Order: sequence, then structure tokens, then C-alpha cells
Amino acid sequence: MIKISHIFSVFFFALLLSFSCTNAQKEPEPAANGENEPETPAAPAEKEIMLWFDASANFHTFSDKANVVKYLDKARETGFNKIVLDVRPLTGYPMYPSRILPVIGKLHGTTIHRDWDYLQYFLEEAHRRNMKVTASMTVFSGGQYALREGLVYDDAKWNGKSCVEYMPNKGMMDIRNDPSQVAVFMNPIDPDVQALALSLALEIAANYPVDGLALDYCRYADDRSDFSELSRTAFERYIGKKLTRFPDDIFKWDAAGNRVAGMYYKQWWEFRAMNIYGFIKRMREEVKAVRPDIAIEYWAASWYGALYTKGQNWASQRYETCRDYPAYATENYSKAGFAAELDIFQSGAYMEKIWGADDPESMEAQLANSRRVIKNDCKVYGSFYAANQTTNEEVSDAVFLCLDRMDGVMVFDIVQVIHYNTWEGVRDGIRRAGENGKLRMENGK
Repeated sequence: MIKISHIFSVFFFALLLSFSCTNAQKEPEPAANGENEPETPAAPAEKEIMLWFDASANFHTFSDKANVVKYLDKARETGFNKIVLDVRPLTGYPMYPSRILPVIGKLHGTTIHRDWDYLQYFLEEAHRRNMKVTASMTVFSGGQYALREGLVYDDAKWNGKSCVEYMPNKGMMDIRNDPSQVAVFMNPIDPDVQALALSLALEIAANYPVDGLALDYCRYADDRSDFSELSRTAFERYIGKKLTRFPDDIFKWDAAGNRVAGMYYKQWWEFRAMNIYGFIKRMREEVKAVRPDIAIEYWAASWYGALYTKGQNWASQRYETCRDYPAYATENYSKAGFAAELDIFQSGAYMEKIWGADDPESMEAQLANSRRVIKNDCKVYGSFYAANQTTNEEVSDAVFLCLDRMDGVMVFDIVQVIHYNTWEGVRDGIRRAGENGKLRMENGK
């Protein structure tokens, strides 16, 4: 399993694009008039069974209303009772007609002119099928380097708002000019960047009857950013001291590209985690003030201990991170845990191996650890990457594991389920989990 790295990001992005442009494996067409269609499996204990619709990978497919209808029918028949609809991809523009930013019309060289509201139509059709809808938005991404597309490239208003990277052997660089990055991150602590993200979230909550709002890319890009003057002065205020050697007082790169810790190394990771925590807390408060019933959701990779470079402390504040990860976590690092600010955490156990309770490279171990560090502060759903589990047998096991051990499941992404034709694996995993749940009830467990 490739860990969080630029190699993984580039591979992942390329794979999504390749799937969006191919019809390599077609699933069987549904029978006419519903004849011989398999019975939709019941969700175990009414758990949510979610299917993600990535905006970029499915940009062309869902430019046609007929495909929206077709695949929502397919998803419902399979047993999904909720979808996650990506409505703000990495370029930063919305997929719906917004009063704040122009609606996205071009992506990866494909131009689409819709005379219908993408989000509203999905909502109407999904709710007609008794399926819930979570709207997902990338929070701090404002562009994509590969095609030089996105908000940070198009609008001079956002100059100086994208992250400044501290690069090994190169010094400082605007992230907009870094070919190794897929998502071009805006600075998470910039007040204008935060205001934009909040305004888009509030616009969705106020105008669309979505059941949930998922915060994606609500983090820092990686350990190389942000090292702008804005972040420097904010960090100095945070620690109550002026830095005389920035960024060396935090860390420096050796000749091999490894970090060498400075005197404020741990405080830097604490500071960044507190920034993300503070924003999520504010997001929850403001969105809930508009729509108290909306679920605040968050996806992150399940390998918690490696996410400190991104400011992602999705644990409970009752989890003492410093005991397990003393190399980077201060005693105060736990105060940045944002699990209690969420209704649902989607734990992305994007591992190739499914089973192995004692194997950290397995989905089973990763999801168990997610439970351990969140400590019931919010619901925890198991999530898996459907390009890692490509047979019906593997998908059945992954769905079963998530539904049997966790509060729900999220399958990422529909483009891979279509490509590998693993709908039946999803159905079988739901069926197995339902049967197992019944046995537990009968045994009084």
C-alpha cells in the first residue's frame, strides 16, 4: 500500500482520469420492466451505505441526466441508501449555480454547458428513491497544476493566497508552480480563504436540502507548506516568541531531503493542527446555525499517525496522541482533536489487504484503530478505495467488514465500481452484514 505521498496523489489522479474516459467493462443492463431484477438487500440495522460520486472522474458521465437516473437506480437496487456528491472539485469552482463563484464548465479539456442545476437534480432524483445525499466540497484546494486550471490561476484576487512551500534544496516556492502537487492548496489560515469556504458551505446549507455536508481537503497539503509570512507571524503569536531563524527554527532539510528538527518543531505541528481544528469548529457552528439537522462529515486517510504533517488531528481530545507519537506530538496536541465537531467521520482505509487484525497494512486493523482514537465522539464509517478491491469477492469482504464493525460504509468511487463491475460484491457484502446482525440480535449480543 502506498502511503500518503506525492506518488500516491499523482497515481490516484491519473487513475481517476483514465476511468472517466473508458467504458472498458460494462455492467449488464437492467431487465426491462424490472423483470428478474435481484431484490435490494436490506441495510443492517439501518446503517448508511454510501457511494461517492467524484466530480472530476465523472464530469462527462453525469453531464447527461439520463446517466444520473440510470446510476442512481443501479445504486439503489444494489443496496446503497446514501450518496456523497462532490460539488466542488479541486479547481475550486462549484458544480452548482452559485452566487459566489462561477459554476464550473470546463475540466481536463472537457467543456460542458448545463441548463440544469447539477446538485438540485441529484437531490430530487436521490430523494425520490429514498436515498440521502451528502454534498462534498474541497475546502482549501483552489486549482490543479497539471492543466493550470482553477481559481488561483484564473483570478488575480487570489494571488498571494495560495500556499508557500519550503522545498528541499530549493527554498521557498509558490505551490502554484509545483508540478509534484495535484491539488493547489490555498493557505488554510488566510481569513479570505476561510471566508470563501464558509460562504460556499453556508450557501449549500441554506439553498439545498442536503442531508450532510462533507469537508474534503480541509487540511494542509503536506509538510512543505505553508511557510508564508502570514503563517510565520501567526505562529509567532501562537508561541509568544519571535523567530530569529525561519524556517530553521522549525526544521530544515538535509542534503537527502529529510527534516532536521529545530527548537519549535513540535509546536509547529500543534499550531497547524489547532488551525484546522478551529476552522472545523467554526464551520460546524455556522452551518448548524442555518441547518441544525445537517450532518457534518469529514473524510481522511485512516493512517492517523502519519497525518500530522497535514494538520489532520481527527481523533478525540480524550486520546493522548503524545503517548503513541512522542516524536511530533506535544502534550497539547490532543486539544486539536476535532472528532467531537463531526457527526460522521469517514475513515479511508485505502489498503489493498482487507483482513489482518494485527497487520497495520490491513483495512481491519486500520478501522479498529480509528475506533480506538475517536473514542465514540462521532460515528465512524469504514471507507475503501474500489480500485484496490477489484473483484466481487474482495468488495463483498470490504463492505461486510465496514458494515459489521463500523457505523456505516462509504465506497469510493462509483467510477471504479462501474469500471470493475463490482455491484454484486457490494450487494453480497450488505447481505452478509445483515445476516450477521440478525444472528447477533437472536443471540442477545
